[in-house]
Amino acid sequence: MASLDAAGDRLFIIAVNDSWSRQVPCEMALAGFASGRIEGIYLSSDDPDASPLVEQQEEVVKPLPVTQADGRLRCTLPAHAAVFIISERKR
Repeated sequence: MASLDAAGDRLFIIAVNDSWSRQVPCEMALAGFASGRIEGIYLSSDDPDASPLVEQQEEVVKPLPVTQADGRLRCTLPAHAAVFIISERKR
């Protein structure tokens, strides 16, 4: 899923990998959006029986490396993770 803020200056992307065992390479073309600063995080837990209530953010929130080149964003979706990427329009 992807959406822009009201001013069209920030792009928000959400992607999900539901495999418990496989990472998935991801490449997204950004037609009409010149990407500047990018920040990515993902939410994941290795324990399928873990409580959904988290005491420490670090238990499930981790940084996600995202690269950009030639109008494309690239990352790897970790196994069993929800990925959140924010890209600011290049000025």
